[in-house]
Amino acid sequence: MIDSVPAGIAATALLGYRAYLMEKQRKGSTTIRSVRLSMRAAQSLLATASESFDTLPTQQAVIAYLTHTPGQKAATQGFVGYLNRTYELSLNMEISERAQSKARNRKLEADLQVMYGNNGESDAFMRNWIKTALMLFHGLPRVNKKNLSFSPFSVQGKDGYNVVLQEKTYWVPGPEKLPPIVNTLS
Repeated sequence: MIDSVPAGIAATALLGYRAYLMEKQRKGSTTIRSVRLSMRAAQSLLATASESFDTLPTQQAVIAYLTHTPGQKAATQGFVGYLNRTYELSLNMEISERAQSKARNRKLEADLQVMYGNNGESDAFMRNWIKTALMLFHGLPRVNKKNLSFSPFSVQGKDGYNVVLQEKTYWVPGPEKLPPIVNTLS
């Protein structure tokens, strides 16, 4: 991982962070697995800041990285703290709800586009399609696809599904015809 970063400020920061993490691991306050995950997040953040790894991350780079990979917030937090202490930066991990929502919608839209291209008919495919459509079109935060109850239902000549989830009924379009809203959410 470190060898993939060319010599310079980013490589120096990454090496310093690795030394810091390895000391924590030696003292027993972290695991080698956590070191690896933290190093991967650090390298990815540095790549977001500059493809040539010639600069340290800015606040804009941190925001861009976290909105595109929200699951990496915890793994990235240690590196941001290290950068702030070592290089006297003032980066923070806060990103606006609007930025998070836009990034989430872009990801869900891309997921639907990929599924639309595959147009599967299995139960697993349909549950995944419906789960993603519910999250995108109805703004549901999380959907357990195993708990879905759905049946085919047409609305104004458009094929889709009535979905019952937690005693509420939703309608989502079927994968046969991707609705125009998918291309306008970005």
